[in-house]
Amino acid sequence: MVQSKIDSYTVPAINPRYISIPQLNITKTRVTKVDVTSDCQHDVPRNINDTAWFKDSATPGSGVGAVLIDGHNGGITKSGVFAKLSTLQAGDKIIIERGDGKKFTYGVVENISMSLEEANTSGMKKMTQSIESDKEGLSLITSDGKWIPKYQQFGSRIMLRATLSV
Repeated sequence: MVQSKIDSYTVPAINPRYISIPQLNITKTRVTKVDVTSDCQHDVPRNINDTAWFKDSATPGSGVGAVLIDGHNGGITKSGVFAKLSTLQAGDKIIIERGDGKKFTYGVVENISMSLEEANTSGMKKMTQSIESDKEGLSLITSDGKWIPKYQQFGSRIMLRATLSV
């Protein structure tokens, strides 16, 4: 993506604008806003270089709930922004910058892989809540595992949960 397009990207003041993950060499990746799809699933980013914030989840700095962001693991010919998400460990930092320029740093608490079925039945509900009820949370999701042609998706999900660092 052309740097000028990234730099000129704008969102409302309290919405997440960029995500940076130093451990993965991810710097200032755009965060787009998404809703649910017609079949009641959380939508995903339109390309493998952006991430997507679920609009009904928390906003950075709100102090409650969890900011829920999805990113692609990869496409047919190249890796996506969250291709190495599974390698993050407890304590690794994730920075979210809002539309007003304010930055929030989160520390990884949990990073697990779960089956698509488990993600769809109970995992997504967990991801909308902070892993620590007294701290604002951040939840990152990407696909993982083997491609299942019948369902046109991967068979598992990486589910990362972090909390706001003070």
